Amino acid sequence: MAEFLVIFLTSLAVAMLLVVSQGLHGRWTGDFQGSGVQKHHHGNPARVGLLSLLAGSLVAIWLFNQSAGPVSLDAGGVLLLLLVCVAPAALFGLLEDVTKRVRARWRLLGPMIGVALGAVLLNAVVPRVGIPGLDQLVAWWPIGLGITLLMLVGFTHAMNIVDGLNGLASGLVVMMLGATAYAAHLANDAALMYVCGALAAATLGFMAVNYPKGLMFLGDGGAYFLGFILAQLWVLLLVRDSIAISPWFVVAVAFHPTMETIFSILRRKLRTRKRNATAPDRLHLHSLIYRRRMRPLLINRFPAQPWAANAAAAAAIWVMAGVPMVLACLAPASSLWNAAVFAVSACLYWLQFRNMVAFRGMPGRGLLNLHAAERRPSNPVSILEAPNN
Repeated sequence: MAEFLVIFLTSLAVAMLLVVSQGLHGRWTGDFQGSGVQKHHHGNPARVGLLSLLAGSLVAIWLFNQSAGPVSLDAGGVLLLLLVCVAPAALFGLLEDVTKRVRARWRLLGPMIGVALGAVLLNAVVPRVGIPGLDQLVAWWPIGLGITLLMLVGFTHAMNIVDGLNGLASGLVVMMLGATAYAAHLANDAALMYVCGALAAATLGFMAVNYPKGLMFLGDGGAYFLGFILAQLWVLLLVRDSIAISPWFVVAVAFHPTMETIFSILRRKLRTRKRNATAPDRLHLHSLIYRRRMRPLLINRFPAQPWAANAAAAAAIWVMAGVPMVLACLAPASSLWNAAVFAVSACLYWLQFRNMVAFRGMPGRGLLNLHAAERRPSNPVSILEAPNN
């Protein structure tokens, strides 16, 4: 549709304008090199991708309302209310991007307010969880609201956690929106399909300047914006199309950000040296793939630019994360199938993480099993005591 092209071009134009005008705002919006242990970039790209996404989304609402068809009007209304709900989380994130001083507890408050707004404005409360015996309990509104709160707050921050490489978070979002649009199509929910398409177009507009060279970043505001709206869309999918779509379909589609977050919390809190579960580190899977596979291969062995290893590591994660999404789309209504997809994917994630930390190459020549040029230590590092380097 022509509308999606206009949305893409609007988002792209705003993103390019922010890049070329960085000399005017970079001292406030820049993500300076070395500003955190988890950073993998050079220079100080602006971290205000939220503005590009917001511009594309607002144009989408205007275009949907201009078409005046019932489906388009429904899509425009849903997207407008989604923007109202995500506003607190995006605002706190944008303040952090500009001031670098907003505490984590305040950034948690934003999506909490959004959950309350979604429950009132969109009736966005998880209706069931696809577990026999628990669905009757979740049907009780306070319990359902609690599950919704956990889901939206958790996934909002999960998207911020995986936003560590050029194009990684935005690429994952486009893939997840595609899977969600497919599920909405199967459920004959054209309005949600249009919303997914509009958000994907806006995200691709930003991604055109973010990948592969990282000319601008999502920032906390952009990551919160995409994470919250995605999770809210999944709740709406379950509310509007509860028979056709299993809650476990959502779990399988959201596997990589969800697993990254859960595993990060567990390894930080359960290791012998207990740490703050929200503290940044360099042991996320995408960081390990970048430092121990792609950087040695593309920079140490070949005269590649640093951004090439960064972009290659993001592409490797897309392949990993795309497998459970594709499998989930084979049977969106089956809880058993999607629970199995999640379980198998979790086991493979653990094996890959252990492989990365211990410097042990696994059999085969898969995309992520490239030979590392780094020397392997004689006594491989324990999975729970790996250094942050």
